[in-house]
Amino acid sequence: MQSLTFQFRELTVEVIYKPIKHCYLRIRNNGHVEISSSPHKKPAELEDLIRRYYPKLKQKLNKIQAVLQKKITPDANLSLLGVNYPIQQQIGLTADNSIRIVDGRCQISLCSATALEDQKILIEKFYQQAAAKLFPELLQQRFSYFAELGYSLPRLSIKTMCTRWGSYSLQTHRIHLNRALIQLERSLIDYVVVHELCHLVEQNHSPRFYALMSKFLPNWRELRAKLNQFSHILN
Repeated sequence: MQSLTFQFRELTVEVIYKPIKHCYLRIRNNGHVEISSSPHKKPAELEDLIRRYYPKLKQKLNKIQAVLQKKITPDANLSLLGVNYPIQQQIGLTADNSIRIVDGRCQISLCSATALEDQKILIEKFYQQAAAKLFPELLQQRFSYFAELGYSLPRLSIKTMCTRWGSYSLQTHRIHLNRALIQLERSLIDYVVVHELCHLVEQNHSPRFYALMSKFLPNWRELRAKLNQFSHILN
């Protein structure tokens, strides 16, 4: 079965050629317009057909969008570096799922209503990518002092943790940071990075450990107290 796809304004039109005499138009759940057409119809004729019925198609598409939007929590937010961005969702207007921050909002585009269940995965991937970009930078910035002491830069893992914001493994010489940190202010992420780096020198939370913390962050107690307020978002 032959097919054709073309764009008319904001509409994606999918043509399926069948052994029929007349053309039939319908809007699918993904927001695309589907035309069942005779193989003899030329693309220009199909475009004229869409142009003629465009107002009705647009009206029906808007109704579908309104129904789908009722399934979405209107006050949902995405938190990034301590800033809450209201989530603004669009369904069926793009070919792929995507997420981005624009004009103080988090725009999530889903290719179809069935992709609503993929929103959580999309947000988790967004957090992972943001963390993978920022966390190594913060680690490198804070490591210079420890490099002067002869320590090598620990490897970094970003993962979900249920009870910890971060950890350091002496056996593997690896620092683990909780991906959920990317939702918090940069200063709190920095606090966790410093905390784990100090474990290169002092394995336990000894007086020497806290003295080293004070060397980098004199206000570490205030930062720790503030971080504890977000324990509910630990993954």
